Amino acid sequence: TAGLDLAHVLRFHALIRALADRGLCVISVLHDLIDVYHHADRVLLLSQGEQVAEGAASEVVRSDAVTRVYGVRMTSATKPFELTE
Repeated sequence: TAGLDLAHVLRFHALIRALADRGLCVISVLHDLIDVYHHADRVLLLSQGEQVAEGAASEVVRSDAVTRVYGVRMTSATKPFELTE
């Protein structure tokens, strides 16, 4: 989604949600943690090819694992992330 404008990003997420709601398995590689938080059901967080965390998006994105991997932590819905250093 990095090369898409906001309208196309929203259309993309609506499409994959519709597919998942129909019972299809959707696997997506996302680097935008805000997209992950708002659109993914389950998350596998990797660092250097190794599994760091796995679970519900709302739990993984708010976890200490994200802080360790990305150096950010979730703070609120209006200001989702802030630098930790």
